[in-house]
Amino acid sequence: MSNISESVAAVIADNLHLASADYPQHFKSKHWDIFEDRIEASLNDPVAWENFRNNGLSLGLDTTVMSEKGDANLQLEYTSANQVRAHVHRYDSLTKIVGQSFFEETSEVEVGRPQYVMHEGVRLNVPDMRLVYNAWRGSNFLSTLATDSPVIVEIGGGYGGLGHKLKKLSPKAKVILLDLPESITLQTYYLSQLYPEATLLTYHDFKEKGAQALTDTDYDFAVLPGWIAGELQTETIDLFINTRSLMEMNRATVDEYMSVINRCTKAGGAFYCVNRYIKSTVGEDIRVKDYQFDEKWSFAISEPVWDQEWIHELLAIRQATPNTSLQIELSDLPPHTWGDLGRSLGQALGILKVLTLGGNPNVNPGVKGSIRTAYIKGHRALVHAIRKRQGLYRTLKNVLGRG
Repeated sequence: MSNISESVAAVIADNLHLASADYPQHFKSKHWDIFEDRIEASLNDPVAWENFRNNGLSLGLDTTVMSEKGDANLQLEYTSANQVRAHVHRYDSLTKIVGQSFFEETSEVEVGRPQYVMHEGVRLNVPDMRLVYNAWRGSNFLSTLATDSPVIVEIGGGYGGLGHKLKKLSPKAKVILLDLPESITLQTYYLSQLYPEATLLTYHDFKEKGAQALTDTDYDFAVLPGWIAGELQTETIDLFINTRSLMEMNRATVDEYMSVINRCTKAGGAFYCVNRYIKSTVGEDIRVKDYQFDEKWSFAISEPVWDQEWIHELLAIRQATPNTSLQIELSDLPPHTWGDLGRSLGQALGILKVLTLGGNPNVNPGVKGSIRTAYIKGHRALVHAIRKRQGLYRTLKNVLGRG
């Protein structure tokens, strides 16, 4: 399972080139303008694919990026006390929620050679543990459905980790991954390593057969560029998923995806959404509370996600009748603004406290947090300016040192 076969390499190259030729200019946000030519340059390099989770190919999709080139002899095991302690703490917390057997069934820390901590014979990797948790949430919902062959659409499938876990838990499921062309290459490689006999629906197939291929073709996985989302048929999807990437898309793209999710989710189906309360790396504020849910949703889960309290977890269930309280529930989510103060006295006091003293620094830093941030930035700028003038820097250092 270590080498990329010629056939898989050919499929990856063919679909990357097809999708790149059709790439809508507006589709890639400023946040994702990071791939350059790294994927293209690695198409004929087996070692690069074997090491894609430690050589920069999965940059932005995975937090375990180490070297620039990839090295078959690279030391991947974390051994520092702090790293071991942090990984084991997460592992203990996670297994209390999902159970030891679920973790063992779904964890995957081999393909792509990611970094890890070895603990009691088990490899622990932070991104993988978070995907285990997401898979647990997804599988809990899928277990409530009357079908054992659901249609699952993951928007922004990363390197394919969550798609793999859900397929393992629901072997008869159709798993559709919608993403950027560069990410699709990694998903194709990753899934082909774990499921060498699986049927893969590619962009080449889609262009050849049309949108009907999604409903009239037998396949295990579909790996397709996100701009085909509008071709999904109305009320055909059991579960939509997005974890940690709507927050990194342009607002117009988020709105397009939400329109598809509203239209295509079956009654009784769900949208599982895990995203920051607010993120601004695309050049505008992208907030969960602004997502364009229509009125036919109810929230079965709405709370900070496990392990990252600045990220919100929603499990929205599609219903037949309007939910009149939905917009109120969304507006109650952080980040809060000064305009929220007039909504109710009790809530206003809590919001006022957050806006002044601060809440989570990644969501609502408050006046206190903003002043502290400004102080730190000013201090760093001053130190940098002084260091540029080496004579003054040495004099001050000597004077302060003698004091």
